[in-house]
Amino acid sequence: STQGTGSGTTRLGIRREDLGAETRQVFLNKVVSDTFADVRARGAAVIAHFRDVQATDALRKLLADENEFVRLHTVRVCNDVFYSDLVPDIVRCLADSKWRVREAAAQTLNAFGHRGVNELYRYFIVAKDRYAAEQITEEIQRTGLIRTILEALSTGGEDAGLAQDVCRKMALMGKTTLL
Repeated sequence: STQGTGSGTTRLGIRREDLGAETRQVFLNKVVSDTFADVRARGAAVIAHFRDVQATDALRKLLADENEFVRLHTVRVCNDVFYSDLVPDIVRCLADSKWRVREAAAQTLNAFGHRGVNELYRYFIVAKDRYAAEQITEEIQRTGLIRTILEALSTGGEDAGLAQDVCRKMALMGKTTLL
């Protein structure tokens, strides 16, 4: 996460004021289009510290990059609540052809709390891609989300219906050991 400390300094010691407008524009306009994937991937981490609309747009572009390494690093740095507008883009990463990107997308959605987890569940319920669905069940198991599902089942409401659909899909997939 790239949470501020109150003085404008992020946990990595980068202050917005330390990066002039020209440097910011280099990251937002040139780095995201650099010919080297490594530059684009590493640039995502810096761009995430900007926490503004331009940064959101740049990260959105990098989430759709042709290179797996770029998509992976970008989806990982998007786990800041400021970037909740990117949730639909992160959900699309659940269908990525590369398992590491799918895993990172599931973890990032989980980091967004209730909204992100519900989006993860909604995608899981309709997912036709078995690999993506299996990746999500692994995330549910690894992070203890099964407890959240059970709590939703016991409290009722919209979340209960979603939880029930998740359980049904897991059963259809033969993932009953979690249940």
